[in-house]
Amino acid sequence: MIEKNRRDIYCDSVLIKYIARGTLASVPVALVNSPWGTVRYATPEVTALELLGYPGHSGGLNNAVTVILDLADNLNSRKLVEAAALSPLSWSQRLGYILENFGERELAERLFTHIRKTVSTYVPLRRALPLKGSKRCSKWKLIVNSEVEPDV
Repeated sequence: MIEKNRRDIYCDSVLIKYIARGTLASVPVALVNSPWGTVRYATPEVTALELLGYPGHSGGLNNAVTVILDLADNLNSRKLVEAAALSPLSWSQRLGYILENFGERELAERLFTHIRKTVSTYVPLRRALPLKGSKRCSKWKLIVNSEVEPDV
């Protein structure tokens, strides 16, 4: 993630794709010392939200959900709400729905408490799929246009 758009680059045979997020400077990070200096990593809470914000960059929705469920034990509900306040509302809608439906109800409820007064528009679970005939989840204002099958 970077703050401004940048063209993809190759390092030997590895393609590096950059994702621009204008609010990156305000996103919570963890600082980790390495032999080459201090490295900034997204917190688990930010990672969970970004995985659902950019599922195409993480191997698709099922892979994103698999990682989120692996991260769930490391998610702090207070920090999750703080990260959600810095992210698009649709990311919180998707994350709350996923957490609730895969057994992380406490985290989901804390997230719902944060967004319930501001969420008014239905958003699709998967943006690239058709919406016609899809179920709707009124609590999260989510159009469930895809089955989610994590590798858990």
